[in-house]
Amino acid sequence: MKLRTRLPLLFLLLASSLSLSACNTIRGIGEDTEKAGEVIQEEAEDASDELKDDGTAAQGG
Repeated sequence: MKLRTRLPLLFLLLASSLSLSACNTIRGIGEDTEKAGEVIQEEAEDASDELKDDGTAAQGG
């Protein structure tokens, strides 16, 4: 194959590889962000439950 034929093919292969790699990276960031959000939500629920429990005890109930 001549260089003129190989060069566009090589560029296409490189571009495809980079786009697939970026796709996996973005998916990973999305999953990490989702997990972090779940942890924050659970902690907020726990804190809310503790505040409710403390409020009930302070009222003598």
